[in-house]
Amino acid sequence: ADTVVVADGCVLEKPADAAGAAAMLSSLSGRSHQVCTGVSFIYGPQIAPPTGTAAGVPEPLPHEHSFVEVTTVDFCDLSSEVSASPSAAGNPPPAPARTAPPPVCF
Repeated sequence: ADTVVVADGCVLEKPADAAGAAAMLSSLSGRSHQVCTGVSFIYGPQIAPPTGTAAGVPEPLPHEHSFVEVTTVDFCDLSSEVSASPSAAGNPPPAPARTAPPPVCF
């Protein structure tokens, strides 16, 4: 499973640092955005079935099921103190710094 946040048609990447987290919270303050969670799983007798059994009968193929749930989230207006310091508001610190790809816009 994976989750992304979409605002104004753009996928928002996870912030690399506290300043990025503050900017993201500020951009979402007082607005609606979408949270999309995609799930995909494979189940069945085997993940990689052989081409056939000893009797020449094909093995049953595994099943795959995928879906996406989209939820609209309405953010209240955040005070500048909260958006400037997410950890002070009781939120966990952002993920470790990494190079983020450019936003994906629809």
